[in-house]
Amino acid sequence: MYKILWLACALFISGCAMQPVPAYQQSEGSHRSDYNTFTIKPVLVKRNSQLASKKIEIAIQYALQQQGLNFVKEGGQLSVEYGFGLKSIQELELKMYPVGSKMYTGHILNDALYATLVVNIVDVTQNKSIWLMSGSRKIDEMKRSQQQVNDKFVSLLSNFK
Repeated sequence: MYKILWLACALFISGCAMQPVPAYQQSEGSHRSDYNTFTIKPVLVKRNSQLASKKIEIAIQYALQQQGLNFVKEGGQLSVEYGFGLKSIQELELKMYPVGSKMYTGHILNDALYATLVVNIVDVTQNKSIWLMSGSRKIDEMKRSQQQVNDKFVSLLSNFK
């Protein structure tokens, strides 16, 4: 239970920070090569896109399999917990408009969509987090192919060593 609460807090904090570059943390003494199998466990987040969450789950599975780990439905040495949330906000853009010899300012309100992701990899035997990634960024386009999402997650999870 505490892991879910901790993951939810991390998701909230990283969402507030709007980090342009994901932050990674790995436990000392824990290495990907020490493990063979993993399971995936989504953490339910309000205002979540079911389609996007499924794409993320497939991408996590793909990325870890590229690193030599084997996915199992139950009983994995690692439990990969992930939380994903979307937030729509309005952004204010100020514009300068020259009119004759004067400059006037105007503003434009744009709707922007931000995605926040937290991935927590837990050693099931020791019941301890061995790797954590969190990040948030503006999404320009939601229509990415599964392969594009997979490729991005290969890059994101490449820091799990």
